[in-house]
Amino acid sequence: MNGKISIFVASGALLMGVFFLPVLGSEANRLAHLDEPNNPWQFDQHSAKLITPQWIGEDGVEAVAVLAIDDMSGDGQNFRNYLSPIIERLKKIDGRGPVSITCNRPEPDHPNMQWFFEQGVSLETHTMTHPCPLLQRYDFRRARANYHGCVDLLAMIPNNRSVGFRFPCMDGQNTPSPRAYAEILNGVSDLGNFMTSST
Repeated sequence: MNGKISIFVASGALLMGVFFLPVLGSEANRLAHLDEPNNPWQFDQHSAKLITPQWIGEDGVEAVAVLAIDDMSGDGQNFRNYLSPIIERLKKIDGRGPVSITCNRPEPDHPNMQWFFEQGVSLETHTMTHPCPLLQRYDFRRARANYHGCVDLLAMIPNNRSVGFRFPCMDGQNTPSPRAYAEILNGVSDLGNFMTSST
């Protein structure tokens, strides 16, 4: 009789362990994501949410629409022509023209750059030559030079404070890569410049 009770108790303990171990296991290392802070794939549906009011920091803001355009090079006159009516409409709504332009090779000293800033436009990084994908041909040095060259060029524009980078062809070809995030975007250029976000 005692043997049967022992088996019953042992079986019950084993079943309880099977039910509770997954719960304990999921809590065992809940801060493991901090060991790899540059991994954009570490988040899931249970991660903390950064909701719009926290992101913007203004009372009453519930949603945000980001207006952006890619691939500005040279003097930016075509972009100015295209964006002017949009910016004027935005000014009627909000008093400024908050549009983001990702740039390849803008002319840092051209007056259009300052005109953009006066309107509330931000100029962001996109790479010098627009390779799709950035790490094509497995040429890491070339990719690094392409990215950091653009970061440094935008840093030469007076009054510019670029913060973001956009991978070339990221929508149509899904070109962002873990290696680019970890080893290129996370770095500082030879001139000491860097970006703080990726779009």
